[in-house]
Amino acid sequence: MLLDYEAQIFAELLADDGLLITARGLGLLRLISALVQIHCDPASLLLVVNATPLELDILQEKAIKADVHHQPQSITNHTSAPERQQKYLDGGVFFVTSRILVVDILKDILPTHLVKGVVVCNAHRVDETSLEAFALRLYRERNKTGFVKAFSEFPHLFTSGFCQVEKIMQNTFVEKLLLWPRFHATISLSLEKHQPEVIELHQKMSGQMIHIQAVLIDLLHTCLQELKRASPSVDADIFTVESALGRNFDRLLQNNLDPISHSLTATSRRLVSDVSTLRHLMSCLTQYDSVTFYHTLVSLRNAAATSSRQAGWLLLDAADALFTHAKDRVYGRQKPDKAKQSAANKNPGTGRGGTSGSTVTVSTASSFHNTSELVLEENVKWQLLSEVLAEIEEENKAFKEKEKDFGPCRTLVVTSDTRSCALIKQYLSLGGRKLMENLFQKHLQPKVGQGNAVASGSGGRFGGGRGRWPKRKAAAPSNDSSKVTKKPSASRSASRGRGRGVGRGAVATATAPSSRATRQASRAAAAQPTEEVSSDKGAIAAAAASEGANEDAVEVVDGETEDVQFDGEFGVVTEPLVVVYPLRGNSDSPSAGRVIEDIAPRFVVLFDVEMEFVRQIEVFKATRPGVPLRVYFLMFSASVEEQRYLTCLRKEKDAFELLIRQKAAMVVAQDQSGRAADSATLSRDPRSAAESVVSTRKAGGRTKESGPRKVVVDMREFRSSLPSLIHRRGLDIEPVTLEVGDYILSPDMCVERKSVSDLIGSLNSGRLFNQATAMTRHYRKPMLLVEFTEKQSFSLQAKGTIQGEISYQDLTSKLALLTLHFPKLRILWCQSPYATAELFDELKKNQPEPDAEAAAEIGSEKGVVTSDGSQFFPLTQDFVTKLPGVNTTNSHYILRNVANLEELASLSKEDLAGLLHHPGNAELLHSFLHSPPPSNS
Repeated sequence: MLLDYEAQIFAELLADDGLLITARGLGLLRLISALVQIHCDPASLLLVVNATPLELDILQEKAIKADVHHQPQSITNHTSAPERQQKYLDGGVFFVTSRILVVDILKDILPTHLVKGVVVCNAHRVDETSLEAFALRLYRERNKTGFVKAFSEFPHLFTSGFCQVEKIMQNTFVEKLLLWPRFHATISLSLEKHQPEVIELHQKMSGQMIHIQAVLIDLLHTCLQELKRASPSVDADIFTVESALGRNFDRLLQNNLDPISHSLTATSRRLVSDVSTLRHLMSCLTQYDSVTFYHTLVSLRNAAATSSRQAGWLLLDAADALFTHAKDRVYGRQKPDKAKQSAANKNPGTGRGGTSGSTVTVSTASSFHNTSELVLEENVKWQLLSEVLAEIEEENKAFKEKEKDFGPCRTLVVTSDTRSCALIKQYLSLGGRKLMENLFQKHLQPKVGQGNAVASGSGGRFGGGRGRWPKRKAAAPSNDSSKVTKKPSASRSASRGRGRGVGRGAVATATAPSSRATRQASRAAAAQPTEEVSSDKGAIAAAAASEGANEDAVEVVDGETEDVQFDGEFGVVTEPLVVVYPLRGNSDSPSAGRVIEDIAPRFVVLFDVEMEFVRQIEVFKATRPGVPLRVYFLMFSASVEEQRYLTCLRKEKDAFELLIRQKAAMVVAQDQSGRAADSATLSRDPRSAAESVVSTRKAGGRTKESGPRKVVVDMREFRSSLPSLIHRRGLDIEPVTLEVGDYILSPDMCVERKSVSDLIGSLNSGRLFNQATAMTRHYRKPMLLVEFTEKQSFSLQAKGTIQGEISYQDLTSKLALLTLHFPKLRILWCQSPYATAELFDELKKNQPEPDAEAAAEIGSEKGVVTSDGSQFFPLTQDFVTKLPGVNTTNSHYILRNVANLEELASLSKEDLAGLLHHPGNAELLHSFLHSPPPSNS
């Protein structure tokens, strides 16, 4: 059932082709699914391209739930060409990759005249060189009636560059732009009718966390300013702390630095790495605990100490303060012993680091218990989460009577990544103090036998040597895929005294007896598919056990290995389920939208707030108007976490406002859809007006009409953008599986294309030697094409990688050896695929057209046919070429005129000289054939 705004968008899509851009989290896949389901019919042939594997799974799952008669099918490389052709003729909806679609259109496997339309997902990726644009151009050339509908929910990607949205509309052959932001009146009205109950809980950070955050911001600002000075040609707007808080900042920075990557110094590259590290530390500060954060810092310092490239930010004074505050969160602030302090004052030169005011002294194991106590500061949001879950447990009692009307009371806790998810699960199971002790023993406790060594074995100036922690009972092993089921509580006690500022009452903990019946009933509940999503590996079910709970109150159940027996004493367990779900970090985890729909929670706790997930909760609540839903926002006030969320909202709003202004001033060509027979959008003539002027001095200007020009392309090359650009220059493409070469321009001209990374790998592995040998053996004009990326620098090696002395291991030395060994091989250097397509067009002038069947047979077991028609086997040619005095130039004289080796050995010097056309080579060969073998002595 579509919502009001979804129905209006769907009506606009059915009326005309267009590019739909919506805000993230508003249910774009619901619209695509509705469009797919109305075409699930044998009489209709619909193609869905450029969808991610996760999106394909969701669309297929929705089609199964809708119980459509003709289910959508996926076309993969495991499906043979005859099978694909038969499926296309049977009709229906097909999820097909762009590479397979291009090949099927070029080889006439796909009946394009039967295609009713094409759905393009993730339209922001469709640029001029993409396979999607190539497939749509081929489709529109052969089908003028079918529709094209493009979708995207990333508005900010349409605002980067010059006229980006207009270019994407031209590449997708649509004339209409549909913009649906979150602040659209129809969307706001539709979602505000059934808003969930929202409780925002802003948690203040501890004093040490505030200091650490300020230091990290200072370090990040310093690194960004240094990088800005080192890269003056890059847009200065990205070198701000606010921009660096975005999750895609690393990719944005890399894209801006790629054009000048050849001129980047080692310092600039180190600064880029430092910025990424500091951004990661900012996330660790708000998501993890003090022990994990300090352990991350120590690991970074130890890695930098053993590496030749020292991290620059570790040398700043602010880094000293960072380690000091992080250490104080774990061990507490140092309280110096008065006796030792007086001794140190008498002998100031004997203390370790006593001459430096910024150096932190290291306590030994013997003095640890006398001077300080372990603080082990938890993540303060964990305490807030525990109180929220306890409050939810109290609320579940009130909803017990209404459970039949609204379903079971389930709680969904959302975290940012799998590590934070695992920590929360352990916190709910073990309690805060025990978890922190376990983490301290795991990460910072000195190993047995190290004596008074500092923590983590670092021994540096920030070392945290504190002595051994007393031996404790090991905790149960943690596994993100295990199910943690809370047992029924038998009593309520130990209320918490800490308030949350929202006017709630006391929170009680849960205890339970360790009975066999209760254990088995809990296992049965964990195995119930209606109580949790056992098929979703990313969802982790955890009981809301508080800090003071008995260990027997929580039990880890492995639902996959234990067979649960159901007998008469076991009833249906209706315990509320708490599912902790990570948004990122697990490739096997389902999408957030599927988790919400499958679990159908009554309460949602956002431990880490994400804009897209908040929107998905709004859509979920709007689809269930009568079911109550409460959402808890847990966020640090005045933190980078809050600023990141607000910045994400502002950037999306600014992107839509810019797109709205561009749409108002946009000029769309009348035949941009390509439906007209003479559409300029589908023109493949690269010639300019000056080149197309016919000279009247050549027989009245009349020239002989040449036939269609074509290029034979290897099937594996359709992963690149070059075939698309070749086709746009008016050259026909014929896909064939080639054994030798990648592109056949003429019967004598073969091209092997290599990117820079592929060239380096081929030279190191020796694969390029075999490829060059095959090309020089079978073609008169073999060529090696080295193609660079358009947005990167036209440089084979960066400045810092060029050595002063020549070595055979250098890339340039290997290329020199390649040219010396294969004198016939020509090396072509192209700055981009556009330059390569233009070069191919020039090379094909006045050249005969290649034969695809003959090109496919070259390199097979049938042998090699030379230009004069003689035939010989490759092994025979290799043997003859390696004889003294014989090379690739004169070897064919011997192969054509000599029957066997016996006849070659019977020839005289004069005969060999006449055969090889060189007396010196004849002397070498005759001496080799008639010299006596060396004696064994």
